[in-house]
Amino acid sequence: MTPTAARAAPVALTLVLAACGGDGPAAVDPLAAVVAIAASGCRPVPTHAVGTVVGDELVVTVAHAVAGESEIAVRTADGRELRGVVAAIDVGLDAAVLRVDGLDADALASRSYDEDGDDDDDVSLLGVHDGEVDRRLIAIRRRVTIRTSDIYRQGEHLRPGLEVEARVQAGDSGGGVVGADGRLLGIVWAASRRADDRAWALTADAFAPLVAAAASDRPPREATCSR
Repeated sequence: MTPTAARAAPVALTLVLAACGGDGPAAVDPLAAVVAIAASGCRPVPTHAVGTVVGDELVVTVAHAVAGESEIAVRTADGRELRGVVAAIDVGLDAAVLRVDGLDADALASRSYDEDGDDDDDVSLLGVHDGEVDRRLIAIRRRVTIRTSDIYRQGEHLRPGLEVEARVQAGDSGGGVVGADGRLLGIVWAASRRADDRAWALTADAFAPLVAAAASDRPPREATCSR
């Protein structure tokens, strides 16, 4: 299991509308809550990832894309480019929450994945490809506890997660996994080494404490460049 690599930055973001399933409409259009992230400072070229708005001026993404970076550019669905800073980070979970001053997008509600109640084949992955925010149909195969290292490839950590049937590529890290009701179930952090059509996602339950910590304005932990 390895984090997905960096890809070229999108020039601008365009919404690609898609229908939502479920019993009722989500409070927020999931596509409008997607941002593209370009972080620089650690490497010769920027690292690119996807983020989801989860609170007032707060965005959740993967830690390996933003740890130690000196500049974090956040491009919104309406084409604005804002500056983000790490407000909370957990290198063992590979999750981070950015504070983005001036971000006025509505937050996407999160919830737990329901193994009995969710339609595992009516799930979407949010992403940014060729400058467009998009939503691809994927499937959840099972809830898992993933034994892996931290973002520095050190130690042993257990991550509450989901195994999803999806082909992810460079730049997809941090993409939101969304249920049929439009709620955020987790974020993708790596492609599977064993199968091209499998990927791993961190559950929303796992990164919820980070969102709460970021909202409380507590100083984040220090984190150095991931690789």
